[in-house]
Amino acid sequence: MLFCTSPAGRRYLRQSNAHVGITCDDRAVFAPETRGRQLQNTWPAARYALIGLAAGTTEGVKDSLWLLAGMVGYGCANTAFAGIAISVVIRRENALELLRAQLFTKHGKLRKPIPRDKRVVYTSTLVDAAGNMELLKETAAACNMLFEHTNLDVRILSKSPLLKKIADLVPEKHHQRLILGFSTGTLDDRMAAVIEKGAGLVSKRIEALHWLQDNGFRTFGMLCPSLPQDDYAQFSRELCDAIRVDRCEHVWAEVINVRGESFVKTLAALSQSGFHAEAERLSAVCGPKSAQRWENYARATFLAHTANVPAEKLRFLQYVKRKTADWWTTQAPAGAVLLGKAAQ
Repeated sequence: MLFCTSPAGRRYLRQSNAHVGITCDDRAVFAPETRGRQLQNTWPAARYALIGLAAGTTEGVKDSLWLLAGMVGYGCANTAFAGIAISVVIRRENALELLRAQLFTKHGKLRKPIPRDKRVVYTSTLVDAAGNMELLKETAAACNMLFEHTNLDVRILSKSPLLKKIADLVPEKHHQRLILGFSTGTLDDRMAAVIEKGAGLVSKRIEALHWLQDNGFRTFGMLCPSLPQDDYAQFSRELCDAIRVDRCEHVWAEVINVRGESFVKTLAALSQSGFHAEAERLSAVCGPKSAQRWENYARATFLAHTANVPAEKLRFLQYVKRKTADWWTTQAPAGAVLLGKAAQ
């Protein structure tokens, strides 16, 4: 599933043959009447969430697969923040049947049997694979299908503590093929509720992460979305202690980059919730003529994380420009992952 906020997306729903189904978190659910890759040609935003593109393996950001299943999401990075009116949910119907059709021919044979293929399937970062129990069960069923018929592992990122319940839905013999993690950009439940509308309590996410680690599951950290800080060293140290870096296979991190309407609404939501200092710092790095201040904020966050996360574990995602690409390139050995056209 993908929460739809854009006028273009809502217009697509009105013009398509989409129909309303169940509700999800009190939002209407639309299921476009389209199959396979037809959705790519009808609405680009849906393509990224429901079909997915190459995004990276546990060794970097190349040559990966996406888990092609219908899942619930909180929108893409710059629409997931506070104040965005999320009005509907787009649901991919028959997700498991579609996955089966991609794995098998109509005669029941694997399309591309690769017995030594040990790559990792990533669930899309634009959606939440454990948004509610119905979707978690569907995610688990998709994982079980992959585990039974391929050698691929599956990495799942969630904002919901429900993710730990996947332990009851996937056979124990496959537990070590799951790599599980939670978005954790702050340890403050109140602040998380402001910048991650609809997500589970961050304290419960940390609790679920510890349960998974204590019960032998493979885990990873995802330190985002993180706001500008007054003390970056303390912020990173506390966050890394909370996720128990030594028990994480990798630690991914990213700063936020809100613009336009999402920027205005996020600032308003922070201020209305009493986070005035945080709103001022965010305004300073995301407001007009703030490119250099945003760059300084990204570098400060990255350097703070390098003090707490070993280079071989850190995956700090940074969109670079031609003016900044050289500096970030020198930081690649420390864990910087360069993104964007200037990174080519």
